[in-house]
Amino acid sequence: MKRAFLFLVRWGIGLLFLYAGAVKIADPSGFARAVEAYRILPSGLIPPFSHLLPWVEVLVGATLLSGLLLRGAALLSSFLFLLFAIAIGVNLVRGAEISCGCFTTSPQGEELSLVLLLRDVVLFLLSLFLLWEEVRGKGFEAV
Repeated sequence: MKRAFLFLVRWGIGLLFLYAGAVKIADPSGFARAVEAYRILPSGLIPPFSHLLPWVEVLVGATLLSGLLLRGAALLSSFLFLLFAIAIGVNLVRGAEISCGCFTTSPQGEELSLVLLLRDVVLFLLSLFLLWEEVRGKGFEAV
């Protein structure tokens, strides 16, 4: 049962990152506008960040799906979901009414909400679980 759960979590997060990264790669200027709307990064870092992050997402997704370098992929996945949760949380506290920029680059995309924050916290915890199981040696090689 645990092996099946690990497999589903690994593949679910992998597919999620592949899709999210591909959407952003297809519209780099739209994603740059979404990143800018968060008002967290200095303007000079927005272009390199908005070009690099989608490729990192695709790499993490492909790595989780392929079964290669899983410890690193789970660590990066955990870090990314923590980063996303912090960015959403900061903007919720600010009262910002902006699009998440998660699975679309459209400004009319899903607006930031507590549900999105909770989703990223759950995905962060699932990624930490994958990392924990891999570090303990009871994780992916059996899945």
